Amino acid sequence: MKRRLFLTYTVLLVVGFIIVGFFTNGFVKDNYEEDLNTMLVSNLNLIKLNIERDLPGNELSGLDMGYFSDEVSQALDVRVTMIDAKGQVLADSEVAGQDLPGVENHRTRPEFKNALSGEIGRDVRTSATLNIDYLYMAVPIENNGSIIGALRLAYPMLRISTINRAFLENIILSIFIAFGISLYMGYRYSKKISLPIQNIAASARLIAKGDFNQKVKVETGDELQDLGHAFNSMTERLSSTIGELENEHLKIRSVLSSISEGLVAVDNENRIMLINYSGRDLLGITETEVHSRQLQGLIGNPVLREAVAKILEEGNLGLREVVLEEPEHRVLKF
Repeated sequence: MKRRLFLTYTVLLVVGFIIVGFFTNGFVKDNYEEDLNTMLVSNLNLIKLNIERDLPGNELSGLDMGYFSDEVSQALDVRVTMIDAKGQVLADSEVAGQDLPGVENHRTRPEFKNALSGEIGRDVRTSATLNIDYLYMAVPIENNGSIIGALRLAYPMLRISTINRAFLENIILSIFIAFGISLYMGYRYSKKISLPIQNIAASARLIAKGDFNQKVKVETGDELQDLGHAFNSMTERLSSTIGELENEHLKIRSVLSSISEGLVAVDNENRIMLINYSGRDLLGITETEVHSRQLQGLIGNPVLREAVAKILEEGNLGLREVVLEEPEHRVLKF
């Protein structure tokens, strides 16, 4: 029983921890990515305000592109890209200034396309320039109500994957620790439940063999303790009842033994239920164990056996005599 309890408990724990781990990992991952999106948008809006405030004239080309491609990128630890309204790349922290003219037009990039439409752009894809997976967030740059370009921050997905993996590893470690503690507690609990039941079962087997002096000691403070007390009470009553029955049986045997006349009691199938010593002597029964055996089969004298069979067949115990010549002359009255 303890083994089944422990196995059931273990299966439930495994299923429970798998479900909790799955949803916890998904929850942490979603919340982290949502916080990352919020952080990138906040940084974009802050940079955007600085650009629009310090914009010389109506052209982005007058800005210090090195500041954005170097200092801002290093400060935020992200990739920074700026384009004009036509999609021409003006600055990119991952591309050298002299190589910018060779970079393809970014106007059709999903995040820039949305930004140039006045919305916040977002996309996740592999960079065609660097062949690295990025999370892209972009906002429009405006001047006097007109969109003159767009600013984009790119966060490497590898970092997100690394952080998610770290989260997952911590969750798995926590699950294993909790699982180990739960297994230990479950083992102790299953043992606490099964041991008293095993003791009660062992005592019941001994009682079935005739040992009515069995007592179980259960001190769990719950229903099992009530069961133990009830079992002990039942055993005491059973022992007392059997003792009373044995005493009554002894009294009956004493009474039967004291009767000088032969006494035989049979059931509906003529099997012996009771017989005293005088009855044994009268019918010539010498075997010791006769209870539940057929009466006629135990009578050796054929005359007497025939007479008894006739009485049993007729069911009439009226006075009648049977004369026996062997082993000695006797006259039996029924």
